[in-house]
Amino acid sequence: MSTEKTEENFAIGERIKEERDRLGLTQEEFGTRVGTTGRTIIKYELNETSPKAGNLILMHRLGVDIWYVLT
Repeated sequence: MSTEKTEENFAIGERIKEERDRLGLTQEEFGTRVGTTGRTIIKYELNETSPKAGNLILMHRLGVDIWYVLT
């Protein structure tokens, strides 16, 4: 599996942050609501890791525009 960071990977983290900010949540609050920690949200936003499908589903249920985040 490649760990090469592409332009698309960078956009995902930025877009997760934009959506979190739009919802008015801190990283800790957002993490709790999507089944993870604030530290993991920081890693998503910094593109150090990517969210798992289950976390994306919970983000969607919270009001995150997943199509925007992923495309």
